[in-house]
Amino acid sequence: MLKFKIKTKDVTSIPDEIILEAAEDILKNNILMSMASLHGVENTPWINTAYYAYNNQARLFYMSPQDAIHTKNITVDQHVAVSIFDSSQQPDSHKRGLQLTGFCQVAHSVDLVTGIKEYGLRYASFAIKSVDDLEKLSSRMYIIKPTLIKVFHEELLGDEKWVTVEIER
Repeated sequence: MLKFKIKTKDVTSIPDEIILEAAEDILKNNILMSMASLHGVENTPWINTAYYAYNNQARLFYMSPQDAIHTKNITVDQHVAVSIFDSSQQPDSHKRGLQLTGFCQVAHSVDLVTGIKEYGLRYASFAIKSVDDLEKLSSRMYIIKPTLIKVFHEELLGDEKWVTVEIER
């Protein structure tokens, strides 16, 4: 269950517990995220897709090769934007999705151990069970720490209603 503290929200009539439930439902029922970063000296937008896991603070964990364009981008500028949604949802159904902005970096120490654990729980076939296993790969574990989350979940929040929350850290 998500337990992050909401610092501010743009729709005060919706209780925090409902917002957390909506965000959790979206994170739990999807497995892919699209992440945008800035590329090169001209800050050209770049987008990639990755499998993710998450913890109760809505921190996202993903694996990526060290030589990937998005990986190189975050070594220069850690700001990212992420979108998570079910691409098979129909226009006439209750829509839901999540967008966030935050900071991305290589996971170290406690974050790395947490990322390996959460990834292993989410993807049972995931062969990486320890930091030593990960060190044998060219990929690394990355963590995204959201600062702002926009939740769109018509079933829980109402038709055409989305809520943007700032996360207290």
